[in-house]
Amino acid sequence: MLTLLGDIYEKEDENDKIFVALPLLLSIAFLSLSSFSVVPDYQIRPLLWRKLRICCTRLDLEDETKKNEIRIRYDTIQELINIVEIGDGDLFCGLGTLEDCFRMFSYVLFRPLSSPQHLELNALDAEVPFLDPDWEFLELTHEFLLKLVLFSLFLSHLLRSLVLRSASIASV
Repeated sequence: MLTLLGDIYEKEDENDKIFVALPLLLSIAFLSLSSFSVVPDYQIRPLLWRKLRICCTRLDLEDETKKNEIRIRYDTIQELINIVEIGDGDLFCGLGTLEDCFRMFSYVLFRPLSSPQHLELNALDAEVPFLDPDWEFLELTHEFLLKLVLFSLFLSHLLRSLVLRSASIASV
């Protein structure tokens, strides 16, 4: 059964409620969302889904009008890292939630790197190192992935299958 909850759908099955994402092409309202500690229990999963969706958004870092959105995205991924660090990772124990997290990882981490717009070679024609403009966010996302994988409540075979599935989806 699918139930519309704002901009997400709630799908109930016999084991768990799974929140199904709308396509990423739809616009996302970049608002500073509430902290997990202040929302009621029934709103935690939709809030987590919204936060993961904000983390999936690719932004033009050169655009001065996007500074607020960039700050919100950094704050959101940092909050997710902090939740896993303090041991409140039971939020991530559901299979549907883990799949949503790994879908975000596959979208952010397993993607083609952007190429530099203007490549200048030095006098020795040596290769110039290039970092993705969004490198800091990629580092935070990678840190979130590592902390989530190292969280002790997860079964290793479940995580292994999710990582392999995410990598295979991203390569298609």
